[in-house]
Amino acid sequence: MIQIEGTNEHALLKSISRKREEMIQVASLRGIKNKETVMQSKELDMLIILYQRHMLKI
Repeated sequence: MIQIEGTNEHALLKSISRKREEMIQVASLRGIKNKETVMQSKELDMLIILYQRHMLKI
């Protein structure tokens, strides 16, 4: 599940970093084609999109 610290730039970057680490851990244990790894990757994508949208508003 996606956990967002807040909607400011620093909080979004922190959430992205945390999700990236989670994804790497899952992938190293279960493989890159595992359902959980793919789910983590999709959640990371959503966080990155939120960050990009936030930066376009500034």
